[in-house]
This record gives sequence, structure tokens and C-alpha cells, in this order.
Amino acid sequence: MSLDEQAVKEITLQQYKNEVEMLLNGINNLEQLIILRADKSPIFQYKEGQENEKIAISICIIRIYKTLKVIYNSLITGYYTESISLLRNIVELQVMIRFFEKKPDKAILWMKNEFEPKYGNMCDELGYEIEGRKSHYKMLCEHTHPNFKGNLFFNWDIEKMKETNELNFVIEFTNSFNEFIFLGILQHLLLLVAEIQIKQFRTFNLTKDTREDFFMKMIIEPDNPFKEALDKMTAYQKESKELSEVLFKKMIEVAEEKGADMSDVK
Repeated sequence: MSLDEQAVKEITLQQYKNEVEMLLNGINNLEQLIILRADKSPIFQYKEGQENEKIAISICIIRIYKTLKVIYNSLITGYYTESISLLRNIVELQVMIRFFEKKPDKAILWMKNEFEPKYGNMCDELGYEIEGRKSHYKMLCEHTHPNFKGNLFFNWDIEKMKETNELNFVIEFTNSFNEFIFLGILQHLLLLVAEIQIKQFRTFNLTKDTREDFFMKMIIEPDNPFKEALDKMTAYQKESKELSEVLFKKMIEVAEEKGADMSDVK
């Protein structure tokens, strides 16, 4: 790890150690839910057949989990543009999961390599509001495509830009801690992990006949690993929502301290 990466990591963990740990705990619990679903023990004798949309959704969630692991490491070491670029991949997978939930027949075709999902088409079929979806997705694309505005390794001189109405920047080779961008990404990730944990939980797909027996088994067995993961997931839903709101307010404060007008987002 280069000196600038180490410096950013130290600053990040010094200021937001608990918040970062919550994100990591959420990712680790998602990992546990993924492992439990693949478990061949008698606890999961109620698993569904292999040809349905739950398998396709699980594949998407595993990809999201692996991407989250990479984003976590890039975020705390100051690779913000790279983190946002990877976040775009997750957003596309989130849309695909929702699409498969609504159209399970497409999930089956996808697993047979007979359907190639396209982000825009899926959003249209899901009825997503076009302008809001496009503006959000465009922002993420700025950091994936070779667009000038998406290159956050430029250190902008805002005051000079106000005075001259011209671009003023210094190209930085090393990383530096940017609290506003860090908070924006972290706040988004906390909610994202909460959603993906629920999506993974739903892939267990218990039938009405087996659900009661399954949950009774969790009550009888105090050390049941699924119950532990479920309890952690439930706690994370509430805690991550509360923390996300706190971080959003902090992000606005940081922006206003730098002279930005945030009245439209309050």
C-alpha cells in the first residue's frame, strides 16, 4: 500500500471507524446468508428446485457481494471514482434482481443464456421514472466512462473558478481524503447492503408447508446459524437506516462549510 493510500485509510478510520465497521459487518452478514443458502446440512432440506428465478437472483447477489468487498477496500483508501464506477455495476444488478422478481420467466431464460438484459429496457418495463433514473445513472456513468467531469483525481480550485469563470485544477497523482464524497458513497452503501440482505433472505423460498417447521427448528436450536444471521440482519436494517440519515446531514454540513448551496437537498 502506497503512503497516500495508508494516509487516507488512517484518516478515514480515525474519523469514521464505527460507521465503516457497520458497513463491513453488514457485508459479512450478507456473506453468511449466502453461505447458509448453499449449505447442504439438514437445516436446509426445504430448498426449492434448481430451475427458478431464486437461483438467478442468488447469482446476482453473489456478484454484488464480491463487488462490495472491492468497493469497501477502495473507499477507505481514497479511490472514490473507482468506488462509484463499481457502484454503477451494483445498481445494474439491483435492477436486474427486481426485473427477475417481476418476470421470473426471463430469469430462467437468462440462466439458459437465451436472454440478454439491458438496463434501460428493464427500467422501462419496471415503470421506473425516466428522468430521475437517467440523472442518477448518468452521474454514476461519469465515473465509468472516460468523461472529464468524472475524474475526481483533479483538485478543483473553486474560488479561482468563481473569480475567472474558467476551469482551475491541479492534477493529483496521489489520493487524498474527501469527506463529502466519502460520506455520499458510504451513506448509499449502508442502505444498499440492507436491501441486498433482504433479497438474499428471500431466496430461501420456503413453502407454506415447510416455513413453520423451519422456524420452529430455529427456536429449538439456540445456536442455529440461520437464526443468528437473521437476528443480525434485522438489527442492521434499523441501525443502517438511522446512521444513513445522520451521514446525509453530515454530508450537507460539510458541503455548506465549503460554500456550497445545499438548500435544494435539505
